[in-house]
Formats: sequence, structure tokens, C-alpha cells
Amino acid sequence: MLSSVFLSGVLGDFVDENTRLVEVKRLLPEVNGKFKVDSFPVRGGYLAQNTFKKAKLGQEVVIKARLEKESDIGIYLFCEIFETRY
Repeated sequence: MLSSVFLSGVLGDFVDENTRLVEVKRLLPEVNGKFKVDSFPVRGGYLAQNTFKKAKLGQEVVIKARLEKESDIGIYLFCEIFETRY
């Protein structure tokens, strides 16, 4: 069973106080030549909480996370390691 993932993308808006979207461009373009963007909900882990919340919109990030599920948000990524690119 898949439970640990790495995600590389761009920080999006907050969904709630502890959850942000991370936007990831697909590797292959659509028929029209544009890349589709997928958004994944990510909750900040205890160690990454402050950096995760304070990082700017559009900041490039790499996240190590585990898959979690809650009734209010569904499946999301729980951030264990959070790195930004400056």
C-alpha cells in the first residue's frame, strides 16, 4: 500500500487554517499544448507547521508526506518534511 509520497510543486491558497493546496503541472501537455495543473490538499506537519503557513503564495516547494483521510476534506497529504526553493 502506498502511504509515503514526495510532491514537488507550487504553493497555492489556504483551504483552511492548516491546509494549503500544492499545484503540480503534469509532465505531458494536453492536445492544445498547455500543461494541466493538479491541486493537492496538504496539511502542515508539526515540525513544518510555521514554515508551511508563512511561505508565500507561488513559492516552489518539495514535500515529503503521508496519505491521510478525514471526513471533512477527504484524502490529503500530511506534511512530514517541507523544503522551499529560494
